[in-house]
Formats: sequence, C-alpha cells, structure tokens
Amino acid sequence: MLLLLILVVAVAAVIFNQKVIRKYPQSDQLFSRICRTVPCPGYCFEDIEAFSVTRSTLRALDAEHQYLLEATLTNTSSVAQKLPNLKVEFLDGAGEALLRRTVSPEEYLEAPASGKRQNGLPGGKALTVRFTLTSSVAPSRSVVAPNYHEVKSTDISEKSEP
Repeated sequence: MLLLLILVVAVAAVIFNQKVIRKYPQSDQLFSRICRTVPCPGYCFEDIEAFSVTRSTLRALDAEHQYLLEATLTNTSSVAQKLPNLKVEFLDGAGEALLRRTVSPEEYLEAPASGKRQNGLPGGKALTVRFTLTSSVAPSRSVVAPNYHEVKSTDISEKSEP
C-alpha cells in the first residue's frame, strides 16, 4: 500500500512538474534528469546550444529611429527547450556596436488570446519573432544571439556623444 502511495505521488509530481518547480525551484535539476527518461508534460530543458537564429532582418520604420527586427529562432534539439532571451546588437558599417539590448520572451512573444504565454519551443520547431527597437544612430546591420542570462541594455551611441 505504501509503495502504491509513493508511486501515485511520484506520478503526480511528474504530471504537475511546473507547479512543483515554481514552489520548489531547487527541484528543477531533479526534473531535468527525470524528464530525459520519462515524458513530463510542459517541462522545458535549458540547453542554449540547442538554439540557432536562422534568419534575421532589420528595417527602418520611420525617421524617429525606430527599427523592426524580425528573427527566426530554431530549436535544433529533439526536446522542448525553455525560450531564451535574445541578445541584440545594432552595428555600424565598421562593425562597432551602436546598441546592445537583451529582449526577454515576454517582450518578443505576442500575447495569446488565452492569456497563457508559451514558455518553451518544441524540439525541431522554429519561431519567428518581431519587435521594435530604437537607436539614435542608423545601424548597418544587427546580430541576434539566444542566451539565458540577463544583460543590461546599452545604447552605445549615446555614450560616445560629447
């Protein structure tokens, strides 16, 4: 009987892994090991190497230095991965950084009608995101890279003015 109770609790923990992780963040490492063997609904791994930016375009929106950045983020792994932040750099013609900004998933994902945001990207899937940024100097190109670390945003062009 005790063994059955332990089994029921273990199955419930796997099924409700997101709630358990929110309440006990230290359990994430345990779920990371368990969910590689047992399917865990809603669990997303955090392997930044699984992501690649397969396409990125930048275009000016107006004379007010607003730019639309569109990027396609691809999960190259076979399992769902937590959506990363996107580190964006605007560069001038010489390759010098004009702006560095980290955009979180909350900023680049559109709010769904259900109100529940996507927190991961299934294995082998791609996601195209669009967002606007402002730079006081016109960039020649942009670089977009996924990361899981927060980085402070910096408009470098403002620093270099006398």
